[in-house]
This record gives sequence, C-alpha cells and structure tokens, in this order.
Amino acid sequence: MADALLGKYRSLYAKARVVLERWSAAQTRATNLVDSVASIYERLAHLSETSRYGPLADSFPDLPAMTRDAQYAALDRVLAALEDELERLKEETKTREEASAREIRRLNVALRGAMRAAEKSGTDDDASGSDAETRGGEKRAPSTPSARERRLEIEVSTLRRALERRLN
Repeated sequence: MADALLGKYRSLYAKARVVLERWSAAQTRATNLVDSVASIYERLAHLSETSRYGPLADSFPDLPAMTRDAQYAALDRVLAALEDELERLKEETKTREEASAREIRRLNVALRGAMRAAEKSGTDDDASGSDAETRGGEKRAPSTPSARERRLEIEVSTLRRALERRLN
C-alpha cells in the first residue's frame, strides 16, 4: 500500500517538475522579451538626436524618422509577443493550479484510505483489547511500524511538503 502511495507521490512530483520546467522556459522567454523592450526603448532615446546620423542625415533626410518608425514597429512586435507570452503563463498557471488541486485531493483521499486500512488491520487483531494477544492466543508485541514503513512515511511526508511548496 505504501509503495502505491509513494508511486503516486513520485508521479505527481514528476508532473510538477515538468510543469516547473515549462514555466521556467516561458519565464526565460518573457524575460528576454522584456530585455528587448528595454533595449529598443534605450535606442529610441538616441535615435531622436539627428546629430547622431552625421553626414547620412544630410544625404538621407528621412533616415532618422524611418529608423525611429522601424524601432517603434519592432517595439510593437516585441510588446505583442510579450503579451502573448504572459497570457500563456497565466493560462498555464490556471490549468496547473486546477490539476494540482485535483491531484492533491486524490492523493489525500488515497493516503487517508491507506491510514484507515492500516489502523483497521491493527484494530481487528486487537478487538480483545490486549495488544499482546493475537488470533489463536499467540503472543506478540504491540504493533509498531517497521523501519521500512517509517522511512516510507518520512519520504512521503517530505515529498508532500516539497510538492506543496512548489505548487504554492
């Protein structure tokens, strides 16, 4: 039972890692677009000075205006791409939040079911009220989790905390 739960947590963690990688890539693209916007904006300030064109401004009087217009057009394209990227990030966030909430609820239900089953199997044997007796009158020590079960519980709780931190 613990192996199945651990498998579910590992699966959820793997899904979260893929989402995090997609989010990171989208964030990198958005950051690059913001850098492009800043670069274009800085160039626009310098392009407004016709003295920077030197003798080309005398030979081509429309050059400063054409260059500024081209930079404005580039700025519009980059801002539109940035807006699209931000919309994708927003949609990805909403989709993942909904899916993650469903997956966490399912895991919690499975975990509660496993805990109940473990408690029930422990209480069925102890119906007589004595922890030292079993069916058939054999003596046994009170039930304690094995070292493996304790490690699995620790690993599950660690995975759960890490997953909740990443999803929040």
